[in-house]
Amino acid sequence: MEQENIDFKILTDYILSINLCDDFDFNLIEDWAIQFINLGCENEALYTLATFYKPINLDEIMPYLKRTFLELNLKEKYNDEAEICYARYHFNKVVKGEDVRTNLFRAAIFCDGDGRKTHPDEELNFGVLSEIWLDMKYDVDYWYRGVNISNIEQKVIEKSKWWLENN
Repeated sequence: MEQENIDFKILTDYILSINLCDDFDFNLIEDWAIQFINLGCENEALYTLATFYKPINLDEIMPYLKRTFLELNLKEKYNDEAEICYARYHFNKVVKGEDVRTNLFRAAIFCDGDGRKTHPDEELNFGVLSEIWLDMKYDVDYWYRGVNISNIEQKVIEKSKWWLENN
């Protein structure tokens, strides 16, 4: 149950970071609204959000989402705070082994060289790992500092766990 609460908080913070970038997954909003309703939250805008069918149209959903934020006293995230929430959402997916490569690429944009705590092996940061993984797409024998096709996913998961625990 505890992990479910953590996952829901991470998802909520991700949704509150909706204005951060263009690759936001709007389809998560319906599931998020249903989870809120299941927790006992009741308001008309939230019920409306739960009735949208995927794929979700941003223009149609935004008024209800903004109203839900207001009615539930949820504050949208901006700038550094939004970047951390966005990265946290994707690293949480990485740690669970869900589409590790794609989630690494999405999170790496916002988490290296920005003053946040970085892994002790700074030379092998998330941006470098992303580039290595892309290079391996074209050359499966490629390796860099002990990272190769057979261990890159595990290295990314380990580093993502560290990031989540320290940021």
